[in-house]
Amino acid sequence: MINENYSTPDPGIEEESRLYELFFRCSHILHRKLRCGISTLQALTLLYCEDYTQKELQDHLGIQAGSLSELMSKLEKMQLIERKRDLSDKRRILVSITEKGKCHLKENGGITDKALFCALNAEEQIMLRRLLEKMVCANNECERWGDNP
Repeated sequence: MINENYSTPDPGIEEESRLYELFFRCSHILHRKLRCGISTLQALTLLYCEDYTQKELQDHLGIQAGSLSELMSKLEKMQLIERKRDLSDKRRILVSITEKGKCHLKENGGITDKALFCALNAEEQIMLRRLLEKMVCANNECERWGDNP
């Protein structure tokens, strides 16, 4: 059921401000629901299917090198991932998920927790995905050119 408070913006509040507020609230719900950082689950989800270099993970996750290094150290300490030198190129570090990491991902619902999107029907989920992709692409373009969105 749609909360009537969110069906239309409150008088005097700009639509953009309302969107920021709703995104913040959704982000908070998502963080609470997954019980661990988004980056953690995103990294484990990517690594579930194949190994990545640290640089590839950084690009996919869209985070700074220092943040990735911190995340990788944390996951390695928790024994959720392993890092190894690439035998074909000693400069590259390959990252892979451990069995414990796979279990952790499953226990925490992974990124595809269906309950998260149960308020949306299939068509609405597709529309939301497209809109979010559009926003991410536009933001990436702004960052590439040094603009602030």
